[in-house]
Amino acid sequence: MSEHNAEQVHHQIKIYIRVFATLAVLTAATVLASRAQFAPALAIFIGLAIAAVKGGLVASFFMHLKTETRWIYGVLLLTAFFFVALFGLMFMTTNDTFGEVVHPDLGTQAADQHETGHDGGH
Repeated sequence: MSEHNAEQVHHQIKIYIRVFATLAVLTAATVLASRAQFAPALAIFIGLAIAAVKGGLVASFFMHLKTETRWIYGVLLLTAFFFVALFGLMFMTTNDTFGEVVHPDLGTQAADQHETGHDGGH
């Protein structure tokens, strides 16, 4: 282990206290944002943005990723890309059957015919 003088340790403690204070302020902002009457999409965006900043602070300072090598950023970027891609795929397919009754055995068209009692005019 390397030797740290008292000044370096004191400097690191000050950084951790600042990060903690910032996390506390962002937590309060999250609570306030949840109580505000935003449109659902905007509320989700605000909540995710605050969570991303908080996660970045925790990862950078408390998990010491701030001093990691460049390849770790590539891995994190790749993970973030797949995370966004999976959520994007989920949101793109949400409207495929939105508002339609889907019968697990019959499918959407057959479920509509089953509910109305029609067989498509035959």
